[in-house]
Amino acid sequence: MGEQNMRAVWHSNFGPATEVFEIGEYETPEAAEGQVLVRVHASGINPLDVKGRDGGRWPMRGDRMIPHFDGAG
Repeated sequence: MGEQNMRAVWHSNFGPATEVFEIGEYETPEAAEGQVLVRVHASGINPLDVKGRDGGRWPMRGDRMIPHFDGAG
């Protein structure tokens, strides 16, 4: 929808936030059929984000993981 990139925080490995978080421009995803794309103006860290980042909940589900269980659009 005209935008090429979004600002984001992500991690590519498991570990402490201070060691694995990266901040930068990230390619804005495209909504597939039956999906919607929501612009998020505020994002909070949920305890599940922390547990997922430390590797205790699930395997990496992609090359980059964007923590985001709480947000406001």
